[in-house]
Amino acid sequence: MLATLRRHPALQRLLLIGPAVWVIGFFMVVPLCLMVVVSLLDRNI
Repeated sequence: MLATLRRHPALQRLLLIGPAVWVIGFFMVVPLCLMVVVSLLDRNI
């Protein structure tokens, strides 16, 4: 595994940056989806 990472620096960067991008994306996408759902709900006035 380490030999593969040494030969492919792009894969190494992806493995290092991937989890951070996933966490940031999750905490940005979920609230955005919640805002869309709440804004589309009907009000009973």
